[in-house]
Amino acid sequence: MSKKLLLLVHGMGKPTHEIFNQWKETLKKVYEQYSKGESFEDRFDCINIEYDSIFEKLRNNWNNQIDSILNSGVTGVKLPDRDDLSVITEDNLLTTHIQDVLLYRFVPQVAEHVRVHVIDQFINAIKAADSSAEISIIAHSLGTSVIHDAVNAMYNIQFDNGKTLSPGNFRFHTIAMIGNVSRTLETRWTAYKSLVRQGHDNSDNYVTDYFLSTSHKLDPLVAFRKFSPDKNWPESETIAEGRLAVIEPKIIAHYNVHDLPHYLNNPKVNVPLFRMLRHKLFISEQEQKDAEKAYENANPVEVFKEHGRKLESILSGETEFSWKNMVIVFKGFYKLVKDFIK
Repeated sequence: MSKKLLLLVHGMGKPTHEIFNQWKETLKKVYEQYSKGESFEDRFDCINIEYDSIFEKLRNNWNNQIDSILNSGVTGVKLPDRDDLSVITEDNLLTTHIQDVLLYRFVPQVAEHVRVHVIDQFINAIKAADSSAEISIIAHSLGTSVIHDAVNAMYNIQFDNGKTLSPGNFRFHTIAMIGNVSRTLETRWTAYKSLVRQGHDNSDNYVTDYFLSTSHKLDPLVAFRKFSPDKNWPESETIAEGRLAVIEPKIIAHYNVHDLPHYLNNPKVNVPLFRMLRHKLFISEQEQKDAEKAYENANPVEVFKEHGRKLESILSGETEFSWKNMVIVFKGFYKLVKDFIK
């Protein structure tokens, strides 16, 4: 029996082995809650997909260019101080989170480098996998936009053997978009009209058998242009077959509501996810009800009630989408999370 392959795509900031391991441990814990003795490792293999190295390379290049400018010996021109220039290269919220998002969205050359880097990793994973293996993607935050664009772009790419990847000869099993920002960061591919959607026949207009999207109701980073398609998107047949789940959980169980484990730990998210990854009868209706009740009991509203009010406050004054408002909300959310850690 071939193992199922999960491609894990990180979100904003620098991914670390610890972060990816935390994700895997969360998936393992949740899966084994339902698997009746079967281990996560017996059923799944995981591959980490990164793209932050593209942003890191860009920051390093900027550092070198700054050194060249400041050491150029130019006279008669007042050059900025190194401290003034370092704001675009040092590791901080601006450079590792906000700047990455803005670079990806507004600098086509950077976005293209990111997509090509991710596609190379996808292609290598597909080529290395057993021909019968089911390959799925779990992406988080900025990664949802990156894989949305990369997956659209990767089809019709020619392999070394001359064969072309197309929806007719390869589809992903499941694509799960956690903290989905694919609509917010739309570039050339429109989220509701792209290939990244589930299908039910042999047409070439879809690239995954199952599609899941989650956006927490109080997650400020997904509040603008939330992925929320019409109830029959893209067609009613696949919805009836359980091939689509668009979920907006509302329970707060962690100060960082945007954190991927915060999403994955919620049965509202993990039950449909593992039904897609395994099969629709994998978790019974009673097991689902019991898991949801246990999660509610473990996370009473009162614990994060004040935190929820602060999250609502961050969003209440910025109802209209603009990039200025997006940055304001982002900074407000980051400060709230940072204050909570203190």
